[in-house]
Amino acid sequence: MDSIADRADGSTVLDRLRRSLKPSVEEYASLLPLVSGDGAFAVLVAIILSQNTNDKNAIRAYNNLKATVGVDPEKLLDAGVDAVSRAIRAAGLYRQKARAIIEAARVVVGMGGDDFLLKAPVNRVREALMSVRGVGEKTVDVFLSVVRGVEVFA
Repeated sequence: MDSIADRADGSTVLDRLRRSLKPSVEEYASLLPLVSGDGAFAVLVAIILSQNTNDKNAIRAYNNLKATVGVDPEKLLDAGVDAVSRAIRAAGLYRQKARAIIEAARVVVGMGGDDFLLKAPVNRVREALMSVRGVGEKTVDVFLSVVRGVEVFA
């Protein structure tokens, strides 16, 4: 027996929703840096910004951070927590997120930057990112699935 979600023409409810809603990757904070070509670390920043808020606020914060400070780890380290906090205010919990972003920048720079995030063994990347206060399993799993294509359930 066919699923109730299947139609006689072979389409599913999900297929119909995709056609009618036409979701765009630009609407998802964790995917925006990929579309923009901002690099692996920038994806991590966007994922941290998306914690405990909606994508609309996270995207506003990400775009403001990118425009005012930049999203590469060296620029973030140079700017410091106060400047990052001001730039990401729209995301909420901005002080905690700014500290997490700065600490993540410090860890990633120390490990080799985007090269480390893209090429190091997945377990090493996971361990390094999990050492950052404010970055937990879900954040790491979203990062690994988006950037590295690792099949994890975030």
